[in-house]
Amino acid sequence: MPSDTLNVFGLKIQIISVTFEGARLAVWNNQNSHTRLSLKFTFSSGAAEINQSVTEIGEHFISFHAFGFSGFHDTYIDILITEMSTGADLQVGRVNIYRLPLIPFYRDLGIDHHDAFFFQTYCGQYTVYGNRSDQHFPQIGIFLLPADVDQRNILEALKQIPNNIRQIISQRRALLYIDQSHEGNPFDPVFGQELHATLKGINIDADLVFFANHTYNYKKKYDQWVQIFKPEHKLNIIYSHWYADGLLHHEQNYFDTHGGIDNFVRMRRFRAFSGALRTKKFFSMNYTPRPHRVLLMLKLIDLNILDDAFVSFGGVGNSDLYKNNYFEMNGDSFINAVDQSRLLKNFARLSNVGTLTVDRPFRSGVEGEAIRLSATMSQEPYDDSYFSIVTESEMLLESDFQRVTEKVYKPLLRLHPMLVMGNAHTMGLLRDQGFMTFEGFFDEQYDSCELASERISKVFKQIDKFSAASKNEISEMYRKIWPRLEHNIYHINTYMKNDMRNNKRKILDCLYSKLNDIRC
Repeated sequence: MPSDTLNVFGLKIQIISVTFEGARLAVWNNQNSHTRLSLKFTFSSGAAEINQSVTEIGEHFISFHAFGFSGFHDTYIDILITEMSTGADLQVGRVNIYRLPLIPFYRDLGIDHHDAFFFQTYCGQYTVYGNRSDQHFPQIGIFLLPADVDQRNILEALKQIPNNIRQIISQRRALLYIDQSHEGNPFDPVFGQELHATLKGINIDADLVFFANHTYNYKKKYDQWVQIFKPEHKLNIIYSHWYADGLLHHEQNYFDTHGGIDNFVRMRRFRAFSGALRTKKFFSMNYTPRPHRVLLMLKLIDLNILDDAFVSFGGVGNSDLYKNNYFEMNGDSFINAVDQSRLLKNFARLSNVGTLTVDRPFRSGVEGEAIRLSATMSQEPYDDSYFSIVTESEMLLESDFQRVTEKVYKPLLRLHPMLVMGNAHTMGLLRDQGFMTFEGFFDEQYDSCELASERISKVFKQIDKFSAASKNEISEMYRKIWPRLEHNIYHINTYMKNDMRNNKRKILDCLYSKLNDIRC
């Protein structure tokens, strides 16, 4: 009915829209004159009724506030138009209004996981959480399945879904949201086949499954796989980055409670151009001793520049941290494979360094400790140094794996240029997101090197350059690149205030659309 034009009483009347908020309509005559009208519009819903007189040509809005609609239930509006001078009525008809996108999430498979927090935080008015077994809870919704860091463990988690829940999903009365938004993995064609086979084995159609992680090209790689293997149903791949969003959520609160971002930038701009030198050249966090981080530490020791930097490091030796990372990941083999075996001679000196902390020590065995450290950051090491060397979560020897973690956003939030020891095209991904990178301060050719050995060699040449440079020289370079640093912090501030909420809403829109499909 909305948008239809009625020719009645010598007039044209268009019901433009009818929503929970009200009705928008337009009235005009063929002569387009300003003849005074004598119309009454009656809107009724059940026993409630709203009457509105319309006496002028033009567009009008009639509020439904008096109806007290919650927006959470489907309803209807009956529309009647009366020509007051003659008493003639026109029964326009009934308009159905469908409820706002309230999306039920079930906790039956576990407590609220990563994305669930942000759905509640940014789109709480559109979501509700409970158990499907509760007779008062909506009976068509979404089961949340928390996913392990290792995506292959997802296969076993799927097999462990209780039979009654499997049956509900297999009958297309619910969706499944596999939440791996805290992790990224390269798309593995073998895993793709195993995932589809596992879903088929438990009688769940893949199109009812939403799989969230934070690998940029995961969906692209999966779509290419689909074109080749042509599964009966296709998964819904979602990009969602829980660790980065957690950091940015925390930082938005930080800026809001510390005088705002303008004040934050103003104070640091003054210091940058004051001529005062900073006590350290750079800042680098490497607490978990993965192979590429140990390699960086060996390089810094080789150059004797640990005293020129703020550096964190978890240590080597007999600790579980070392055994579970460097040792289990065959760290020596990685260093040999990237043609840096000569640096292994510094291993004894690195052992003597022990554990280095900059801001907050890692509390081993404390639940949520890794999350706490990833979502928080200190100000002082950034304020008192010029740039960051970021060691990403992984540095694969050969891969087109594309992801960035919260680690690269921390320097952007603290007005630092950065070198990144991670996978290829990290700087390119940041540019795709609208950030300005640091060519001129660094030679960023390393970022396009597909082989880790070439990338490391070029990064180490940059470290050699800054090792030889004076603080005066680095300070001058820093001032020259300042406009890019300001651009980046304001760009990320826009994301924090607007885009995070919008991105979560887009995910919910996809879920809601699919829920509507299975309701029909």
